Amino acid sequence: MSRNSGSGLNFVKRIYPPRVFGSALAFSAVAIVLYQQQAPWHFWGFIVFNAFLWPHLAYFIAIKSEQPTLAEYRNLIIDSVFVGVWVPLLSFNLLPALVLLTMVGLSNMTVGGWRLFLKGVAASMVGMLLAWQWALYIWEGYAIQLEPNMLSLMATAPAMVVFPLSIGMITFSLSRRLARQRQELEKISRTDSLSQLSNRRHWEESVFREYERHKRSGSPLSLIMIDIDHFKHINDKYGHIAGDQMIREISALFSEAVRKSDMVGRYGGEEFGLLLPDTDIKGALQFAERLRPAVQTLTVKPYGFQCTISLGVAEADSSIKQHLQLIDHADKALYVAKRSGRNIAVVYERE
Repeated sequence: MSRNSGSGLNFVKRIYPPRVFGSALAFSAVAIVLYQQQAPWHFWGFIVFNAFLWPHLAYFIAIKSEQPTLAEYRNLIIDSVFVGVWVPLLSFNLLPALVLLTMVGLSNMTVGGWRLFLKGVAASMVGMLLAWQWALYIWEGYAIQLEPNMLSLMATAPAMVVFPLSIGMITFSLSRRLARQRQELEKISRTDSLSQLSNRRHWEESVFREYERHKRSGSPLSLIMIDIDHFKHINDKYGHIAGDQMIREISALFSEAVRKSDMVGRYGGEEFGLLLPDTDIKGALQFAERLRPAVQTLTVKPYGFQCTISLGVAEADSSIKQHLQLIDHADKALYVAKRSGRNIAVVYERE
């Protein structure tokens, strides 16, 4: 992942506010205990650095890294080490220590799941052991004090309440963003990129659903297959960019012409499919005859040329046993239209 990776930088930016906020909340809980225990200035300097300077330094390191995501994961492990260091500085005061460990564990679990959580636990244990030895060596009169007093309880309360709420809000925001991205991906997966119509797979799925509904209810169902006439000649004469523009404009015309219940899709190349639920063969032919002259009068901009289409029309009846047969019938009618001189609509007839 490169430095310019948007996802990596966005990940770093999402971690930054909770780290700043959580460190500031934790500072009050640690500061009260250090004050009560009359801790040496070394420890005060360390927690001030950790609470108010480290979050910004970690952010700077991550965004300047060639791999922002990997750098941020390293920063999260360092967060766990720092929290492990804070626990002995709290004289192992039980409630503040558990709150701090829970805060960093919750962050790691939210971001990286069990794997990062377990790595964080190991890192905290290392930090705890080192800081305990440091305190025993430097802090004269250092002693373990497990039971919290009222002052330390009050200092710890904001971290216990506010930080989990902030993590919940961040998680909710991420879940909504992921839901939107999932919807966009689903739309992309069923949309043809050039025409912005349904792609072949999604359109055939729609034909299948409507055909099954037709079998259950007996409601009429028709289908039109459409082909742009002499498309290869247009590409050869005006170029493929012009051909693409023609497909876009014809697709836009189709989208405006159909009803909300209809489904138009790009079947492949210059061929389109139009699904007409609750429409019999007479209505489908009338629609085809309205669509054909509308395309004929369309001028492809900025090239100034016009084109025509051929159409094959078919209706679902008792002879059809599956939805692909309905497509095949319309496609055969389209083939007859092209053999008959093009720029016409032909209804499928059994041989």
